[in-house]
Amino acid sequence: RVLFRSELALQICARLENGKLLAERVSALIQDKRRQEDQVSRSERGRESPIGRPARHLPFSGRAIRPQMVDGPSRRVSEGFRLAVLNSPALIAIALNRPKLAGEILLAVCLEEPRPFDTEDRFSSRHLGTVDWQKGYPPMYFKGPFLQFLRASAPDAVEAIVNLVNQATVRWREKIPEDVNSELVSLEIPFEVGTTRWLGDHSVFGWYRNGLHSNTVVSALMALEKWLYEEGETSPQTLSAHVQRIVQLSSSTALAGVLVAVGLKHT
Repeated sequence: RVLFRSELALQICARLENGKLLAERVSALIQDKRRQEDQVSRSERGRESPIGRPARHLPFSGRAIRPQMVDGPSRRVSEGFRLAVLNSPALIAIALNRPKLAGEILLAVCLEEPRPFDTEDRFSSRHLGTVDWQKGYPPMYFKGPFLQFLRASAPDAVEAIVNLVNQATVRWREKIPEDVNSELVSLEIPFEVGTTRWLGDHSVFGWYRNGLHSNTVVSALMALEKWLYEEGETSPQTLSAHVQRIVQLSSSTALAGVLVAVGLKHT
């Protein structure tokens, strides 16, 4: 039963193809859909004009489509399911028992599905590959399941949030001409283990202060900042381990902004 619910959740958020447990149900739905299409087709043939029936519109036909994002859905996720994850405590119940599954679901509802490049206008592109979560405005650390997920299962929540931010930062880089000097769109950061270069400029560094139009990314960063403050006060001995984990996973200066803020607070 638990396996069934997990598989169903992944299918709903377009992270898993139809499995054996739902094969019969899916087959029945497909057959019903075909019967409906046949009825529509027969009805349309009866109304054909002398010049012939107009060609049926095929969405995305012959248009360049973005590849599926690393942790994103393969198709559009229903708005109802997305809001159930982002606007209710439903995900936390999963996080307490299947934290990795919760992380995968969270990313699938935060990241957009593959879309044609030519549909990205100035309004959609500013979300940087994340969904337009209008109910998340204005972004706050308590918006969405991010903070509660961190409290329930820190390792998996940290990984999900860092991956979300990394992928949004990659999309941010795509908006900048390729011939721009890489040093202007990245930051060299020295760590004890060595020096690394993270993607992003001063604007990306300030995302955690609501410097972005993506409510999911900003709320996630704010929640991460808030949680790190809590860890520093209640469990300072583990704070260093959490910071090292973030450093290990991150490739975005947006995470550097959060870490600097936390470091200043505990200095």
